[in-house]
Amino acid sequence: MKKKIKIEAVTVNHNTSMFVELMLRSLFQYNDISAFDLHITVLDNNSHDEHISALKLFMEERNIAFVQTGFDIGKRPTPAKHGEALSNFVLKNRNCTHYLFLDSDMWFIEKDTISTMLFELNKDLKCFAVQAKIFGFYAKRVIEGRDGYVDGNDVNKNYIFETKMVISNEETLSFPTVVPFRCSPVCSLMKNLPIFHKVVETFGLSPIFIYGVDKSRFYDTFGHMTHMMNTYGFHHIVSSKTINHFTETVNRPEYRGVRDKDCMRMLEELRKMQK
Repeated sequence: MKKKIKIEAVTVNHNTSMFVELMLRSLFQYNDISAFDLHITVLDNNSHDEHISALKLFMEERNIAFVQTGFDIGKRPTPAKHGEALSNFVLKNRNCTHYLFLDSDMWFIEKDTISTMLFELNKDLKCFAVQAKIFGFYAKRVIEGRDGYVDGNDVNKNYIFETKMVISNEETLSFPTVVPFRCSPVCSLMKNLPIFHKVVETFGLSPIFIYGVDKSRFYDTFGHMTHMMNTYGFHHIVSSKTINHFTETVNRPEYRGVRDKDCMRMLEELRKMQK
């Protein structure tokens, strides 16, 4: 008997409630989920923005779980909270066939994205994940997964910045830092594999730095996990489907003004369509 597809979908809210609502509404607008069992959870870092009541009301209508992570919106690094919250979610939710990871500020724009990604993922036994092509709404181009290649974007090809390490009060070292490719957490579907759980349990999903003598490598969220899965003979692919992404909504509050306006405009359109 064929095992029924059960997908645990998850996102993290960090005072981004209107963006989460846009993402969730777009998921239902563009995806027929009748062919599989989809459970959605919004993990929350103690958000208190003005749109959280509207988000909770919509979630109640759609039977979407709302779970506090135990983190807050304080000064501790947001990417670390994001990665750790997702790690905890994976380890606590093992009864599924797949995980669907979604950034709070992405949204669906093409029909049947999830079912297409599921089909693409299950064609290859050694493929552990598929990520959507990520279109930067303000960059006006695909910023991750360009041309369908896992390393075919600006960040994963030749992106180098300087990282400083404080050795003592008198000495600070500077390292050229390379960002290796990764399976992006913005929109990715992953098989529930025992080795994936082992990697998450051992290393987690948060960003890490690895320092060499003359340079360092920065593995962004999901980056180190991606390369650990590679060492066990598993790879990921880029989907034929594209999603939209605001980018830097949480990490760069100085950009929120225009993002908030654009998000609310699109959210109100979806609300009218789904009445």
